[in-house]
Amino acid sequence: MDTINNIVKTFISLRVVKSFFHLILVIYLVNYIINHFVLWYFNTLWLLYISWLIFGTAFFVVKKLLKYLKLYNIYFLSLLWLLINIKIFFFDIKQIRGRSMEPTLKEGAWVLVDKIHYGIQLPSYLFPIGYIKKHKYCIEFICKFKDIKRYDIVVFDFPDPVLKKRIWIKRVIAFEEEKFEFKEKSLYINQNKMDFYSSIDFLPEYHPTPIFQLPEELKVYPETLQYFFLYGIGKYGVVPKNTFLVLGDNTYESRDSRVYGFIPEDRIIGKVIYAF
Repeated sequence: MDTINNIVKTFISLRVVKSFFHLILVIYLVNYIINHFVLWYFNTLWLLYISWLIFGTAFFVVKKLLKYLKLYNIYFLSLLWLLINIKIFFFDIKQIRGRSMEPTLKEGAWVLVDKIHYGIQLPSYLFPIGYIKKHKYCIEFICKFKDIKRYDIVVFDFPDPVLKKRIWIKRVIAFEEEKFEFKEKSLYINQNKMDFYSSIDFLPEYHPTPIFQLPEELKVYPETLQYFFLYGIGKYGVVPKNTFLVLGDNTYESRDSRVYGFIPEDRIIGKVIYAF
């Protein structure tokens, strides 16, 4: 046992191991910052090259900052590395901003998001140029632990250039190839009235013209789906393949599929499993 302990101590004390954990931590932090706070405001491909410059600069700054704060410690970095991985791949905590999910989720409440409920996916911000294609990369052989069910409350990534917001929490109402219709303050799915909503307006803020200029990252989807992104959905129709119709519980104060159109399956981050 003493021999094993000595081997372990020798291994974790090696400079190369410290450098490895330090490198992983900095890469995660830098990519997260770039994709969530910097490149969100740009949508042109020439930033593909600029992003590498930003990445290199940020990498150097974060590294110097860690050393200045005397946080260049294998145990501290390992803990941060573990927590960041949990946040990226397994669970996350989000705060409700707005009243779109009332009365189920109150404004200001916090929710726990299960990111592996529907399968494990690789976030695009693991890569410096991942912002070009924001939707997630699915690990096919372990995806789909559980299928999305009607009325599941999900968190999804969908950019709104007007509100400068991209993370939304809504309820899944209709699946691909299902027929929907808004009429007489009610919603019908496959001609069956959805009693979940006692009163619902079709689209309080509907616009006959595009509601925003389509971000570059959404142009990877089929042109017909891009049309729905720009114009929202109609009063009746069929949900396209690999997409969902989502609504907020408070339909009078919610920007959902009625505004953004159908939400692609690969933009769903996870399921809300607990609120506090």
